[in-house]
Amino acid sequence: MKNLLTEGFGIDSMVIRARLPWVGIKVSEGLYINLDGEPLEGDNLRFPVRPAAILVHLPEDSPLLRAGEVPSHQG
Repeated sequence: MKNLLTEGFGIDSMVIRARLPWVGIKVSEGLYINLDGEPLEGDNLRFPVRPAAILVHLPEDSPLLRAGEVPSHQG
């Protein structure tokens, strides 16, 4: 695991941060996932993004509550 993290195969190389209207996943051998208890499988899946679909509780001083501000990544 240490080698994976130090040689560029860590979590930062597997994550893409973006604001998108939808997310698509294409795989060559099929993908099996469970969405809220419902099994789903396929090799070309598309997930639409619904604004305000997830409610979260944030502290009053959270940068996410400041309009137009994008929080910096701190690792």
